Amino acid sequence: MRAGEVGSTLDISATAQWNTQNAAANQLSGVVTSIATSSDGLYSQGEVLYSVNQIPVVVAIGDVPAFRSIGAGDQGDDVAQVQQMLADLGLFVGSVNGKAGYDTVAAISAWQDGLGTKNTGRVEFGQIIFLPSLPARVTVDSAVISKGSALSGGEQTIRLTDNQPTFWLSVTPSQATTLRAGLEVQISSPNGNTWHAVTDGQEADKESSTINVSLKSANDGPICADQCRELKFNDRSVLPSKAILTKPVKGMVIPTSTLVVSAQGDTVVVDEAGTAVPVSVLASARGMSVVEGVDNGTKIRLPGRISDSTAEDPKQ
Repeated sequence: MRAGEVGSTLDISATAQWNTQNAAANQLSGVVTSIATSSDGLYSQGEVLYSVNQIPVVVAIGDVPAFRSIGAGDQGDDVAQVQQMLADLGLFVGSVNGKAGYDTVAAISAWQDGLGTKNTGRVEFGQIIFLPSLPARVTVDSAVISKGSALSGGEQTIRLTDNQPTFWLSVTPSQATTLRAGLEVQISSPNGNTWHAVTDGQEADKESSTINVSLKSANDGPICADQCRELKFNDRSVLPSKAILTKPVKGMVIPTSTLVVSAQGDTVVVDEAGTAVPVSVLASARGMSVVEGVDNGTKIRLPGRISDSTAEDPKQ
């Protein structure tokens, strides 16, 4: 026998996807004249999503949905949300009190000047889309809003995306039996980095005969850590991966078929002299085992003959 290494892996593809949910509707009517883009989908307070009839539609923080135009004399929580957006943009220095006075109107006018739109001192209904928190990953439904498309108002078009993508493996039922929970999975990122995950639950895919094995982070935070921008934002990403079925173990390697259980229940190998030598099995994979208890170069018997496993180092 000779020193070597035993381990087993399964080469497989992992799928990653950003999950989204409906968040708000478009309220302007007219023709879409432009669409803003973000490389990672992140939008912050006051950023433009798209324009209708050259009127920019922006996002702002707020729990109250937009339901009216806002200008001089208006009061309410929605007014306070506009004031807070203007304050965060450095345009409003007054009290965020939900009352649209002269200073609020002046800040709205300055905001309109910055956007390059008509200066009216009043926020048009539908020009601001309020979301619970920002920055957030926001997508606009391209099937409804595309440059040149006509809108009538009320279209559910704004979607929010989870802070981290979901990862899973799609495998055959036989492969699923080998992927017990807690196995390490090494995922190759689009830019050549290695992301570490572990297998979690399993669920049958209702539309196919495959099994989806969910993955979770091996550490705190997302599987993709601080490199999630490598993933396609509006589509699934299929990534080369490797599931570690048996972690590589180095030591004395013998064919698993030479292991025998004695009458006393001990695991042994039989040397060329016919002596049963007790061993401890550290790892087994693909017909080979790493053991402790025998010396390098020892000749061991296979059933019916003597085997000398001092050939090339077996590695799996």
